[in-house]
Amino acid sequence: MANFSKRFITQLSVKAKIGIVVSLLVVAISYLIAAAVLQHISSIRGHERELSGLQLIWPVYELITPIQQVRGNTNRYLNGDESVLPDIRNAQRNVDEKLSALFSLANSSDIKSNVDIINEVNIVRVQWENLKSTEFVGTPDEVFQRYTDAIQNLRQLLTSLSDKSGLSFDSEATSAYLINLSTNFALQQQELIGITRGKGSGILAKLESGEEVSNKQLNSLTKVAAGIGMSEVSYQLKQVFLADQRMDQALRSYATEAQSSIQLFSREMLSFLSSGQTELSSDQIWDDGTEAISRVRALVAESLPWVKTIIEERIERQYNQFYWLLLTSSIAVIVALSFAVWILGDLKTKYEEERELAIRLTQIKQALDNVKTSVMMADNDHNIVYVNNAASHLFKRRAQILADEIENFEAKALVGSSLTMFKTSTFLQKLALNEMTHSHVEELELGNLNFIITVVPVLNEAKERIGTVVEWQDKTNQKVSEREIKAMIDQAKGGQLTSRIRTEEKEGFFLYVADGLNELMDVLHNALSETVNVFDALSHGKLDVEIEGEYEAHSPNCNQTPMIRSENSIRSLSICASRLPV
Repeated sequence: MANFSKRFITQLSVKAKIGIVVSLLVVAISYLIAAAVLQHISSIRGHERELSGLQLIWPVYELITPIQQVRGNTNRYLNGDESVLPDIRNAQRNVDEKLSALFSLANSSDIKSNVDIINEVNIVRVQWENLKSTEFVGTPDEVFQRYTDAIQNLRQLLTSLSDKSGLSFDSEATSAYLINLSTNFALQQQELIGITRGKGSGILAKLESGEEVSNKQLNSLTKVAAGIGMSEVSYQLKQVFLADQRMDQALRSYATEAQSSIQLFSREMLSFLSSGQTELSSDQIWDDGTEAISRVRALVAESLPWVKTIIEERIERQYNQFYWLLLTSSIAVIVALSFAVWILGDLKTKYEEERELAIRLTQIKQALDNVKTSVMMADNDHNIVYVNNAASHLFKRRAQILADEIENFEAKALVGSSLTMFKTSTFLQKLALNEMTHSHVEELELGNLNFIITVVPVLNEAKERIGTVVEWQDKTNQKVSEREIKAMIDQAKGGQLTSRIRTEEKEGFFLYVADGLNELMDVLHNALSETVNVFDALSHGKLDVEIEGEYEAHSPNCNQTPMIRSENSIRSLSICASRLPV
């Protein structure tokens, strides 16, 4: 598959390749733009879901207050204060109306599509009907606990609503702290006040009717009343004020009033619970608790619209960013495509130039691979990047000797090695190579090998060195031949004509010279030997010995000259001897 893809790509024309690149570029840019657009749309949808959840927060919160009223007044009623029965009925009707409005709102298409809490609301409705049907069944504490459980379920509904709508995970500090204040800390204080108000007024109602109250009841309520305070609420508001100065101006007065009311109610209850006596009536405790709850509700009621304002401002910013993104993305696509067309046109020109250069380089490489001259090339860091065939054969042929002279030398691993491994060379060292501006020729000895190297720096158009070329000439055989010829001549001068030059590993001129000198020494040796033999025979009176070899010389009668002269001399002596008297 990989080979097929490679062949397919190589068979494509340059125009087709450029078209593919442009198409991929357009797809990539479109993908990035689409991803950014979808991200903005998702963010906007998330904020709109927060708004839907926010529309449900206050209706759920508003259910808690009348249920607290029903719980507290029922406790007073069960403890002997029958005058609160109309208040119980009014509060129950209030809960029914608010619960019906909540169900209608939660079931609307706009809200339900973003935040679906219908099941949770139905559970609350069923629980509320059960509470009404058993409103006076059981002890005051048991009835009070059933209402407290219902309120706890509503608090859990607020938490679930915040999670489903994303309000719990709001990214901005102002809205995050305000939501946490409204659905958690403020509500917690309201519930503590509601419990203390309900049970406290019930205890006072019991005392007013002449009944006794146990220390267990007082101690239990003291633990609840001790938790009343604005510390957590104040911390949340402080963070809100730091994040947005508008909140300071809008909410500080509500926070101050809530804190004053809560502190007054807390002091009254703790004073009563610690002493067991108070001048306050159950109605006054109820009214002071109700005032504290109303101040907390007012703080929350003022905070939630600001959360809505902050989210709406955020949505508006998101839409502005979205439109700006579309505009800039469109411009970016047009610019990118124009730039891509220009770049790809330039790339096509450069591609053609580089293709032609690659063809020329391939031709040069093929030529270098086939020349008899040994050539290697190195990069700017002096690492060998190319060795032609002749150089490869040269170093393989001399590998055994070179391995003894050069550490870690491997003829098969020349490419990738450093030129500086030839430490005996003057010009193949780092400093010399870095400073080299023209070619240098050097005789190099490595063991018994002799080379002549030509080191040429490769410069670009800016006269900057980009590499090095080294030509190697193996002069080892030539040097050996020169020494052998000199030795033969020196021996011949001394009368030694038996020395011969070895012809192994010689070629060309030196083979011709070696063969010629060897033949010459053979001729000289044979001629001299025969001449010595002739004169030795003459010294023994043998006059018929002749030089048998055929030698070309200055006189064509060279071979016969010694014998003729000898015979003539003998005849002259014979004639002279015959004329002498006896």
